[in-house]
Amino acid sequence: MNKILRHHPKSVQAHKDLILACLEDKDESIRLRALDLLHGMVTKTNLIEIVKSLVRHLNSPDIGNYFRSELISTIVRICSQENYHYVVSFEWYVSVLIELAQLNTNRTGELLANQLLDVAVRVASVRQFAVGQMAIFLRSCKSMMTHSNQASLHDVIYAAAWICGEYAGFLEEPRETLEAMLETASFIDLPGHIQSVLVLNCLKLYCKLVAAWFAQTTGGCDVLSDPPPPPPESIDASADLRALVDRLLELTAFLMDKISLFVHSANLEAQERAVSIHQLLHLVVKRLTKLRATASTSPLPQPPPPPPTSTCGGGGGGGGDEDVVDLLGIDADDSLDPLSAVRKTASAADDAPTPATDSTQPPPSSDLLNGVHGVLVELGGLFAGEVHPVAAKAQRKVPLPEGLDLDAWINEPPPPPKLTLASPSSLLPTDAPLDRHKKRSKKGVIGESATGGIFSGLVEPEGPKPVKLTQAELDEVGSK
Repeated sequence: MNKILRHHPKSVQAHKDLILACLEDKDESIRLRALDLLHGMVTKTNLIEIVKSLVRHLNSPDIGNYFRSELISTIVRICSQENYHYVVSFEWYVSVLIELAQLNTNRTGELLANQLLDVAVRVASVRQFAVGQMAIFLRSCKSMMTHSNQASLHDVIYAAAWICGEYAGFLEEPRETLEAMLETASFIDLPGHIQSVLVLNCLKLYCKLVAAWFAQTTGGCDVLSDPPPPPPESIDASADLRALVDRLLELTAFLMDKISLFVHSANLEAQERAVSIHQLLHLVVKRLTKLRATASTSPLPQPPPPPPTSTCGGGGGGGGDEDVVDLLGIDADDSLDPLSAVRKTASAADDAPTPATDSTQPPPSSDLLNGVHGVLVELGGLFAGEVHPVAAKAQRKVPLPEGLDLDAWINEPPPPPKLTLASPSSLLPTDAPLDRHKKRSKKGVIGESATGGIFSGLVEPEGPKPVKLTQAELDEVGSK
């Protein structure tokens, strides 16, 4: 029937019920033959029915691990064939993949993880559902992990961490998901390459979480596409901005503390990523701390003062600004003198009749807003852009540029070094007498005149010494 299926698939599809019944046969070879026929019997109308039948056999305790792995591979093959042509609902397919990952098998975890990644990247409409399911999986994977399905779940954790990090904008509870990823990365038996993926996607989730907080505070400002919003004009808006800075500092300090646990990881990739992320977060804390200190030394926006009624000194408009000290040097002329603000205020009180110079300086909340916006723009730029699917054979379709010769040398190789042969006399000590060398040549040294070339000076091996017999010994041998 397998040969008939290649040329006449409709003839085999009529026996679908018989082939599905063969999956319950006691002979495993018959069950495997039936699995080979299923991929040619699938249509859009019967795919869900066939998959449910295969999943029901997976839950049977009588089948072995090999047949269980073949069942899972068959489910993936019949659903993904022809670029998921027969899949009507991708939400259903993602649910099936997660259900298969929780089974007691340890041979198909990589296959299921690749399918989850492929579906999330290729099908944009299913990303929100996939992200929600992966977040639930990360929060509950510790409770569902057993010795038999541990390896399979580890591979699915790889896919779940990447999906939640790449499409973090769909997360309903990003802070809880971040904590779940950090907890999962600290599993003792977790492979190193999966731990490194979790560590990196924690940073990716952090960058998108702080951008979402900034958008909530500023009324929907996107840090990557929108310019800095106008500074807040009310006291409540300025207080919300300062509360945002405190919130960002708290989250950054929390992530730094957790990431420091992986600085001494046994896996070099995880260790390198943890060190880089920790240093990056340290710089973020320094900049946010400086911005918060600037905001703390600056007054909140006040209503405009009434017009002056007299010209006897302009100090009345300054009010309590004489006590403000610019410790960070953020004046309009970028002065680094912390007492320059006090001196300027005192001189203005004596010389300037009106406080008109305050209108030319930006309000303190504007500096704070622009500073936070700049930090978040730099963080968001680390993972800007969208990942697009690439076919496995796409490289073959890229033509070679004109004039490119892949067999030609980019740089000519250096010439081989010239070998110089030393003469036999140079190999001897300088204090050796010449007649000694000539005397030795009579015993077995080949002279230069005999052979010449590279064989000059070689010593011939000495053969057996000749035996000389006396006359009495010769007579004795002859008599015998």
